[in-house]
Amino acid sequence: CQEAIWEAFRIFLDRVPSPEEYRTWVNTCQHENLCMDELAQNFSSSQEHLDMMARVSNADSQQPYKVDISSQLVDLWMLK
Repeated sequence: CQEAIWEAFRIFLDRVPSPEEYRTWVNTCQHENLCMDELAQNFSSSQEHLDMMARVSNADSQQPYKVDISSQLVDLWMLK
């Protein structure tokens, strides 16, 4: 969970988590047994991610910006 959370912050939010955010997400991941799809869904539906995507879209001449994050996280998970 720890590496997946770190990478999810980097991929979905383009930043490093604060220590408290990191602990909260890792705790949730471990205690709720989140799979990679659920983790990706939680991050991709967060308001912070949606706001970032809107900014990228606007900066990219109104072209939608889409990335298959789920497969990236699964690929990272499989490398462990």
